Amino acid sequence: MSTMFERLGGAAGIERAIASFQARLSKDGLVTSQSADAAQQAAFMGWVFGAAATGGGSHPVAAGLIPDTTNPNRQAVIDHLRASLVEVGVEAEVAEEALVLLERATRVSSGLPFDLVVVETGGVRA
Repeated sequence: MSTMFERLGGAAGIERAIASFQARLSKDGLVTSQSADAAQQAAFMGWVFGAAATGGGSHPVAAGLIPDTTNPNRQAVIDHLRASLVEVGVEAEVAEEALVLLERATRVSSGLPFDLVVVETGGVRA
């Protein structure tokens, strides 16, 4: 069985997905100071999905991949990340699983206790 990191295409796949994600955010005017650093976003995704286990480094910051629930653009950002993953060849089911894991990791990285992380079975939703 392959790891999530491998299912996302490894470092190269994650970098392609983040490039697409950034382009989508920019096109919709959703780029913020939190979401602007593609390198940090790719590093965080790699860390969450196992790059650290393969020599990818230590825990980076969450880098604003998934905004908190108070952000009015949260669902649009999630939808763009989902579409970007699928665009670079990630299966839709794998993209949904990745979004759930990113949601959990982002919340924990932001200091919320893990037991407060709520994940809906239908994927990440606002």
